[in-house]
Amino acid sequence: MNSLSYVNKSGDHVFTSHYHRKRGSCCKSKCLHCPFGTTIKAYGLTFSEVTSKNEKIAQEILDHHKSKVEPVAESSAEAFTMDLFGKAFGNSSRLKKEKETYFLKTEEFNQFELIFLKGTVCGLLKKKVIGKVKGIKECFLLPEFSDQGLSKDLIESFYSAY
Repeated sequence: MNSLSYVNKSGDHVFTSHYHRKRGSCCKSKCLHCPFGTTIKAYGLTFSEVTSKNEKIAQEILDHHKSKVEPVAESSAEAFTMDLFGKAFGNSSRLKKEKETYFLKTEEFNQFELIFLKGTVCGLLKKKVIGKVKGIKECFLLPEFSDQGLSKDLIESFYSAY
């Protein structure tokens, strides 16, 4: 996310990690999108199983990740031609859907958990359980949280201790 801020569902103006990085240093206010690690160190991450009460937000996160678009693979000659047409007539790159939309089913709720930072949903994880050891198979972050250092390994370190 390259914008400096956004308005959340509550109507609050929120600065993104891009804004904080551009600012250049941490203000130590434990901002929601702090890219310097202050907030994550102070609050950590919490998790909540997906239920019928929160399935809508879980589905929204999955929808965002499963409907990404990517350029259609082209030969170098096609790419050259498309580049020329793009320069002459504006960008006309052909796009295709990466994956089909995935619908979360009630019987699958126990395979997913919402990820929270400072009480705010920041993503969704798909569980990986091997014996008594729990881990993460996949992570799906909301776009506004995708560039502030919440890696799968970091999330898993909080999840396994949760």
